[in-house]
Amino acid sequence: MFELTIVVNHLSILVVAGGRFQLPAGLILCITLFMTKSTTVEDKKRGRGRPVTTGKTPITGVRIADEIGDALDKFAAHELDTPNRSEAIRRILRDWLSNHGYLPK
Repeated sequence: MFELTIVVNHLSILVVAGGRFQLPAGLILCITLFMTKSTTVEDKKRGRGRPVTTGKTPITGVRIADEIGDALDKFAAHELDTPNRSEAIRRILRDWLSNHGYLPK
């Protein structure tokens, strides 16, 4: 014979296998709340140090005067794909360097 004793809020209830036993609604709610599967959240361990960067080439920081920044924005606006400032600077430098023989065409 199988017997199960359930204790909830200091009330002991004996359930016998094969017998019919009706539990109060509040007790069923308590049992389902306590018997749900527990889940664990595993945090990713972060390494120490600087985060990984996406670029392959070294970064060169440059301070640009307002008038040159405005000219860069105008240049970017006239391009078909409207590049950001970084890409506009790359294009202008690449064109100038190749036109003056510093880069192959």
